[in-house]
Amino acid sequence: MRADGERSRPSRAQEISSRRIPKRGTDWLEDAAAWVLSSLSLLGVAIALMVGLQVHGSLMERAALESTARTPVRAVLLADAPVVPDADDQQTGPIVQVPVRWVDTDGTVRTDEASVNGLPRTGDTVQVWADRSHHLVPPPTNPDDATAAGIVAAGITLFLSIAGLMVAWVGVRHFTFTRNYVRWAREWAEVEPLWSGRRLGGSLS
Repeated sequence: MRADGERSRPSRAQEISSRRIPKRGTDWLEDAAAWVLSSLSLLGVAIALMVGLQVHGSLMERAALESTARTPVRAVLLADAPVVPDADDQQTGPIVQVPVRWVDTDGTVRTDEASVNGLPRTGDTVQVWADRSHHLVPPPTNPDDATAAGIVAAGITLFLSIAGLMVAWVGVRHFTFTRNYVRWAREWAEVEPLWSGRRLGGSLS
C-alpha cells in the first residue's frame, strides 16, 4: 500500500491531455479577425439603422412639402380609358393617360391628361392633384411608402455589410488554411519517416 502522504503520479495519458497545445500564429490571426469582424457587424447594424432613419426622415419631409404644395381636385374624364391588350387585370391596371377637365382652386376650368388605372369611362370623375402652377402632378408621397423605403434601405445596407464581412471572413479562413496546410505538410515530412520506421530502417541498414 502507498503511504497516505504519497501522491499518485498521473498517468501518461493524463499528462498528455493536460498539456495545452500552443496556439499557432494563424490561430491568433483568426481570433483577431473574428473579434474585428464581430465589432464591424455591430457597426454595420448601427449604420443600417441610421441609413433607414435618414431615408425615412427625408421622404417624410418630402411628403410634408408636397402635401402643402399640392391640392386634390375632382376631374371629369373626357374620354374612355384605353384598353391595354397585354394587361392581366383590366379593372385594376395598368396606369394610362386620359384627358380630363377640372375646376382649379382659382375657379378656372382647365384640361390636361391625368394618370388613371382601371377602365373608367367618359364622364366618370377621378381625384387628381394640382400644384400651385395649376399643373397636374402625382399625389404626395405616402407616409407608408416612406416607412417602407426606410425599411428597405436599412435592409439592403445591413445585407451588404454582412455580405462584405462574410467575404472577409472567408478570405481570412482561406489564408490561414493555406498557411496551416503548408506547415502541416512540412512537419509531416519530418515526422513521417520516424513514425513509419523508414528512417530507422535506413540507418540500421
